[in-house]
Amino acid sequence: MTRGSLYIVLFAAIACISACSSFVDLVPPAKGSIDNPVLCDMPAGQRRYLNLMRAPDGAEVSYEYLDSVPGPKGKVLDRFSLENPARKNDTRPVFVRLFDYLIADPVVPPHFRIYMDLYNPGVMDSEPVPGYTLHTETKK
Repeated sequence: MTRGSLYIVLFAAIACISACSSFVDLVPPAKGSIDNPVLCDMPAGQRRYLNLMRAPDGAEVSYEYLDSVPGPKGKVLDRFSLENPARKNDTRPVFVRLFDYLIADPVVPPHFRIYMDLYNPGVMDSEPVPGYTLHTETKK
C-alpha cells in the first residue's frame, strides 16, 4: 500500500466517523419518548423548551432538529438530537469513545433522540427529559 492510498483510507475513516452519529431513543414511558413526547406550542415552543434544558451540572445542552416522523394516534412528531452530558465526563481512551459512533448500542451514547409534539396551543411541558433539568432563563 502506498503512502497516498494510506492517506486516502485514513481520510475516509475519519470522514465516516465524523459523519456517523449514534443516537439512542428514550425508552417509553419516559418524557421525550415516542409514546410520551414533549408537548409544546409550535416551533417557538420547541425552541423555548430546548433552550431551557440543562445538563445535571447546569451546563447548556446543544440540540439539533433531525426530522418529522409519524407518531402514535396519527400525530406528526419532530425528532431532535440532544448531546449526552455524560460524554463530558467520559474518561475512556479517545479511540474507545470514537467507537461509540460506529456501534448500534454504544456504552455512552453521544446523543439522545427525543420526540416533540408541537401542535398543542398554549401548552409547554414542565417535566424535563430524564437526565436533564429545566431552568427558567433562556439562552441569550
